[in-house]
Amino acid sequence: MAQMKLIPADNMKDKLWGKRGTPERETMEAKLKEDVNAYIVGEAIRKARLAQNLTWVLQARLRCGNMPVRLCNLGRIV
Repeated sequence: MAQMKLIPADNMKDKLWGKRGTPERETMEAKLKEDVNAYIVGEAIRKARLAQNLTWVLQARLRCGNMPVRLCNLGRIV
């Protein structure tokens, strides 16, 4: 069986996106940071929604204000 050649992650990032400080690398890192922040916010929203027993459809309707207020929904809102 052939021996695998292991490459350090930093070397691989340099090879794929350029050295640190180059425009390509800075763009990639900014996009990655934005994606991670979006994921974190999404998870926080999901956890809050689950804690209140809201479905994502009900949450969207509440946020948009186009949901008729019924007694069954009023308990979830308050």
